[in-house]
Amino acid sequence: MICRMFAEFEQRKKQLEKQDADAKKKAQEELAEREFLEALKKKEEKMWEKSRQKRVNGWRAWEAAGGHKSKMPKTKEERKAGGTGYNSYWDDKGADYKKE
Repeated sequence: MICRMFAEFEQRKKQLEKQDADAKKKAQEELAEREFLEALKKKEEKMWEKSRQKRVNGWRAWEAAGGHKSKMPKTKEERKAGGTGYNSYWDDKGADYKKE
């Protein structure tokens, strides 16, 4: 009876030690990942700030060249002297309705 009780205590102790080791390993991995992500974020912020002047100059050059205007000119539909447009087929349709 006592031997079995000590065996159960030892099993429980080993199980708790294993859980503790797993928790420490997981915490260490999370810390390493967090440090890596922070370093990566700092590096990207540094590169973003380093390229800031180039982006600003590009934006100003685009604005100076008239980049804010529409590149495609708007065209109006051509109308013939007789009042018909591009699609003269549809101009005749509905003429009966208009006459009434």
